[in-house]
Amino acid sequence: MTEISYAGAAADDDAALHRGAIAKTSRRLILFLMLMFGLNTIDRMNISFAARRMNHDLGLSPAQYGFAAGLFFIAYLVCEIPSI
Repeated sequence: MTEISYAGAAADDDAALHRGAIAKTSRRLILFLMLMFGLNTIDRMNISFAARRMNHDLGLSPAQYGFAAGLFFIAYLVCEIPSI
């Protein structure tokens, strides 16, 4: 009977340790992922802010810029799929 209660106590300790490790990892990972998502959003918006000066400097028409930006986002989408 003693062995069963000891094994049960050890299993409870392992489960508590596992839950604690998962909680700590989740907190750190979620904060990091939120930061990365924010930086990603800023980076994707930055191309539209750069368009004004870049179009003038490179002599691009709005249609050419739109096509190039579309290719950028298609490549971004293709590279995003493996991370799912």
